[in-house]
Amino acid sequence: MIKVGFYINNDGISEIDLSKPENGNPGIGGTHYLFVSVPYYLKKYFGTIIEPVVFANNVKKLPQDLVGIRAENCISAIKMAKNYNCEIFIWWPSYNNFKAVLKTVHNFNLNTIAWSHNYLYPSVLHGINNSNLVKRLVNVSREQLDSIRDHPVIEKSTFIFNPVHQYTIEDDKTEKDKKSVTFMASLIPRTGFHILASIWSKVQDHVDGATLNVIGTGKLYSRDKELGKWGIAEEAYENTWRKYLSTNQDSIDHTVVFHGNLGGKEKMRILKRSQVGVANIMGTETFCLVAAEFQSVGTPVIAYKKGGVLDSISDNKSGFLIKNRNELANKLIYLLNNEDVSRRMGKNGIEHVKKFNYYNICLDWVKLILEVKCNVSPILPEIKSNIWDNKKFLREIIRKMRNNIPLLHNIPSITELRNYIPYISKSPK
Repeated sequence: MIKVGFYINNDGISEIDLSKPENGNPGIGGTHYLFVSVPYYLKKYFGTIIEPVVFANNVKKLPQDLVGIRAENCISAIKMAKNYNCEIFIWWPSYNNFKAVLKTVHNFNLNTIAWSHNYLYPSVLHGINNSNLVKRLVNVSREQLDSIRDHPVIEKSTFIFNPVHQYTIEDDKTEKDKKSVTFMASLIPRTGFHILASIWSKVQDHVDGATLNVIGTGKLYSRDKELGKWGIAEEAYENTWRKYLSTNQDSIDHTVVFHGNLGGKEKMRILKRSQVGVANIMGTETFCLVAAEFQSVGTPVIAYKKGGVLDSISDNKSGFLIKNRNELANKLIYLLNNEDVSRRMGKNGIEHVKKFNYYNICLDWVKLILEVKCNVSPILPEIKSNIWDNKKFLREIIRKMRNNIPLLHNIPSITELRNYIPYISKSPK
């Protein structure tokens, strides 16, 4: 049996109950939830092979079936993981304390896997590449992996999709709330709620009875944030979109309902009843669990055509990938006014996300852990789709030039060049 440590900083969400992953995400960021749910299901499905240990700032509300050990930070977790005889340590690389974490990894001679839920800075990519103890960089989608094809770290990189629950809510005959839209995300600028707010009046003009549900607040990742006048997002951000959703008396328009941070069945019922879902519309997602959750309950979803959603959404089948606010408005209007199309795309979504079920994804993790244990080198997957997206074709050319032409061995990646040449690569990096 291989003992594997996981660390997640849950200090800002210490009051959230994470003891029952079967009930789904209780209303926190997807990354934090997955650092608990994946170890939980690894033990459930493959407990004779893998023994997960979760290190966290607060362990009181973790699943009882998991070994939970309190750690003040990632550095403390590494030290304790070594003492606890963990053979592999899985962590989320972040820029702020990356150098200190990497130094500790080497001081304690611990094999690690960096599980990347966000696009990484060049300095972090270089650090991972140069460390013989970071055995793998795991991306959460094929598209995220392809975004670093031109960086040397690709030689130790792979991807494992994020898992999503295959929801079977008891009330299977629940009808859709006609003309209803639901947006779900952390209400911060990089998820794009302000764009949806700005076109909501256009949707209302073309769809009689259109309603908007909003799940999430500015406190999704930390409950310590101060919120604005409406108590929904930080004041600076709230102020950018309140005018679009206000009545003459400066109160919330009657067509809009802010539900706050929801989790479990309560959240999933709203997603299931929605005729259309809207996920991140800024193009910053490495996978987009929100999009997968909408599809898992038969709701077509709209997101920005960039990054991980190219994997998590089947464009024109289970949802629409858009490039600007006009497309967002037009696709919303189209789906709200064409109930049969919405229903058909919803059914396609249920089928599309079956490949992201927890058993399949945990099996991929077991294979990876065994490879690291046995010191097996990764095999880089070929480019399969979206070859012109995010300069993917150029990135592959750079990779091959670096590997085959000695004089170009140190040619910089596009991710590095963007620091010197403005706008050479827009988000995602």
